[in-house]
Amino acid sequence: MNADVVGEEIADMLSDDEPAQVFDRRERVMISGVLQLAERPIRGVMTPRTEIDHIDLAESPEAISTALMHSPYSRLPLIRAGHVDEPLGFVHKKELLKELLAGNQPNLEAMARTALNLLDNFSILNALEQMRKESTHIAFVVNEFGDFVGLLTMTDILESIAGELPDASEIEGPNIVATDEGFLVSGALNLSQIREYIGFQAKATNDYQTLAGLVMSLLDRLPVIGDKLNWQEWTMTIVEVEERRVTRVLVSKE
Repeated sequence: MNADVVGEEIADMLSDDEPAQVFDRRERVMISGVLQLAERPIRGVMTPRTEIDHIDLAESPEAISTALMHSPYSRLPLIRAGHVDEPLGFVHKKELLKELLAGNQPNLEAMARTALNLLDNFSILNALEQMRKESTHIAFVVNEFGDFVGLLTMTDILESIAGELPDASEIEGPNIVATDEGFLVSGALNLSQIREYIGFQAKATNDYQTLAGLVMSLLDRLPVIGDKLNWQEWTMTIVEVEERRVTRVLVSKE
């Protein structure tokens, strides 16, 4: 049986309206993402050139150290004199920090690694195969004229399948806020922490550990602001969604 036939059969199962479904909601979302890998171009999931963190050889050692400390990325493009459109390669943040903490002045150009270049019209599946072949987690994306237009990572590819990955470090404001209607809770908060603070007794399982995970497991589709779900004597109302991620939930006791 060829891949096209398998894909058609999976698509039929995904659209099955029968009560007893082969896949649960989370599996259907991920399978849908996998089936689109061969069709979606990487330009739609890459980080555009204008939004990329980088290290500039023209900067002072102090400025470079500050850039390393504030960037959440583990691999950063190396440029010269502000020319973001002509990266020299990329450097590993961990390697640079190790040298700096040891009191050394690292030779950035010597530490730079050559990046894999991928055309922006490559499919995600094609890019994944190329990156696996080269054993790299990062690739520079170029257009038909060879101009550098963006950066692609394995995380970008994973998020194209499963949706944006929650990152607790990106949560703004308090994780739990008491309101007249209940508690406004961050979706990325662990259920054990929520139980400790407000008495919400849902427990983590093998399928989910966070409030967002619980909400998604109870839904049978992508989340929408205003969705209400009941769990024992509690009501959960989705009040904030980013991409496919539930980021804020109003939790109230009935």
